[in-house]
Parts: sequence; structure tokens; C-alpha cells
Amino acid sequence: MGCCLYELLVSIFVERNFLLLAYLLKISVIIYNILRRIQHLLIHGRLFFRDFTPHKTEKSPPVNLFYYSNSTEMPPKTTEKSKNSLPVKTPSPARKAKTKKESSTFMKNLASANQVSSKRVFGIEGLAVVMFLRSNGVDPSFNGTIIQHIESDTERLESCHVTLFTNLRNSNGTNEPAKRVNTAGNSYAIDVAVVVTDGEVTVNQACTHLAKTMTDIAKSDCKNEFSYGLPVYVNKGDTSPPTLLHLSHYLMDYDCITIMKRIYEKTETKEELLNNPEKDDILKIIFGGDGSKGLQILEGMEEDVYIEL
Repeated sequence: MGCCLYELLVSIFVERNFLLLAYLLKISVIIYNILRRIQHLLIHGRLFFRDFTPHKTEKSPPVNLFYYSNSTEMPPKTTEKSKNSLPVKTPSPARKAKTKKESSTFMKNLASANQVSSKRVFGIEGLAVVMFLRSNGVDPSFNGTIIQHIESDTERLESCHVTLFTNLRNSNGTNEPAKRVNTAGNSYAIDVAVVVTDGEVTVNQACTHLAKTMTDIAKSDCKNEFSYGLPVYVNKGDTSPPTLLHLSHYLMDYDCITIMKRIYEKTETKEELLNNPEKDDILKIIFGGDGSKGLQILEGMEEDVYIEL
């Protein structure tokens, strides 16, 4: 219809010598067609760019061609949410302050903790004398009734591999407990434990478990005994001298015999020990020298006393 009307107007203008109008009409039609073509190319060029952008991973939604054919506005872009776009939860100021306080308290308790240190002895594998000292490593720690709670509980004794609790012997060799005098002039004995381990547990592991057990008892069974804060115990490891000393250097005479009866066979009675062919070797290991000191102690001991040890 449009094409027929165009040709009719051109023929009329030519017949009536309106050549200029005919030419203008032709030119206007050509310009109109060019503009329509350009508009078509622009619209489809934008759609092509939008649909095939490399970073797109999802199919774009359908485009309203009717709207964008008469508009210079670009189609809206679609965005893909990141898989890791979940918000990160940061600690609240209150939680940060609490964590900092707990860390500070832990470090303070660790610095003032009682020391659990072990000393291996000559000739007895897997046996160590464990000392309980204050944080300075010199003064005896105040243990309240913690040791009594362990002694009365067979399961705890076995789990800590403790054979005996007693006091440290005086370093001058006399058969009496060593004592330390505090600033107030009061003297206190030093508590020690004798730990005997097997091949499955080391002395260091036994001391670590013993320190934890004592700390736990202080927090539960003995928490009302300590006025200046609950004690904490930490394993300070092996503090043995380069040359190992005999058991009698750390324990008093009767304590030495008690340990001897518990770790050696054929020592249940005094008579049985004296008739033991390995008696001399045992007494040398426990008391040092030629064993004569140990033999002298045995000869001066009543049978019923020996049995009670």
C-alpha cells in the first residue's frame, strides 16, 4: 500500500513537471529507509552485546523489544550472587573483653603455679621422686588435703602411678624431713611422691597427669581450704642431676624399705629379704655404697614394723 502511493505521487509530479518535488520525495524516502535500518542495527547490536558478554554464566531474562526499540536506555544488567557472600561473624566487644580477661587470668595462674618436678634415681628404671614446690622452685607448696584425697582413692593412685606420698629427706643425710622456713619464721616439710611407671607410660606423662589431678581436686574437693586463690599445678619436667643419686638421698630409711618391698620380689617379710640371694644388690641400689647401711637398718627393725611398711 505504502509502495503504491509513493509511485503514484512520483508519476503525478513528473507529468506536471514538478520534478523538484519528485526528487525531494525520493530523497526523503531514501533517508527514512536509511534511518529505519540504522535503528534496527543499533537495537540488535545492543541485544547481541548483552546476551554474549563473556562473564555471564546464567541465561539473561527475556528483553522487552517493544520498549527498547523506541528507547536509548540499555537493558538492565543481571548480577550473580557470590557463593561466599555470607557475612562473617565477628566477636562482640563483650566477648573480646572476656577472652582477653580469660587469657590474662590463665597467664597469671601459670606464672604463680606450683611446680611438679621429678628426679630419677640410680639403678631403678621408671622410678622418680616427684617434688611439690611453689613457683619459685624452692619453697614447699601448700597442698591442703589434696594428697589425702589421692591417697584415699585407689583409682586416682593407679592413674597417677603413685606408689607412695611422703616427705623429702634432709639433704645433710640425717634421717628426718627437710624443711624450709618462710618469711614468717614457720618451717614446712616438702611433700614428695614416688612415681613408678611401666613401659606404656613415661615418668613425664605420669607427672603431667598427677599435676592435672591435683589441680582438679583443688577446684572441687578442696576449694574451701585455700584463702588466697585455688592452687594450680604444672609439670616442670625432669630436674635430675647429671649423676643420678640413690633413692636414700631423697627418702628417709623406712620409706626406702617401703619402696623396696613394693618393687622387688621376695621382700614381703624381713626374713625373706635376708634370705634373698639378690639382697646385697638390692641394698646397694637403694642405699648406695656396699649396702651395709641398708643391712644395718634391717637388723635393727622389728619384724612387725617391717611387715607394716
